[in-house]
Amino acid sequence: MEEHQSDKTTEPQYRLRSITSWMEEHLAEALSLSQLAERAGVSEYHFNRWFKRTIGLPPSQYQIALRLDRAKRLLRETNLDLIDIANEVGYVNASDFARLFRKASGMTPNDYRQSLHENEESLTK
Repeated sequence: MEEHQSDKTTEPQYRLRSITSWMEEHLAEALSLSQLAERAGVSEYHFNRWFKRTIGLPPSQYQIALRLDRAKRLLRETNLDLIDIANEVGYVNASDFARLFRKASGMTPNDYRQSLHENEESLTK
């Protein structure tokens, strides 16, 4: 009986990991609630409620957070142009991306990258 109970709690966790991993792998794509719900095998209504209750954000906001996290990593670890980073994380328009980045982080992507380089320089002095 205990095994069956742990299977019940493991299945939703596995499903959630599967969905969030898939979202990360398809970051540059426009993901719809219906796509995600279909992958989870539930209705859009149930998926949206379950995801928000479990993650703490609706799927669309979670996707934005994933995109911004990836963009920050690319700004830190690469010399890609802003337009290339925007495209890499699913934004066609670099100015839309920059506006969203600034709203979320309090600075523009270029200011973010420059602050990282300044911090590195001050550490090496």
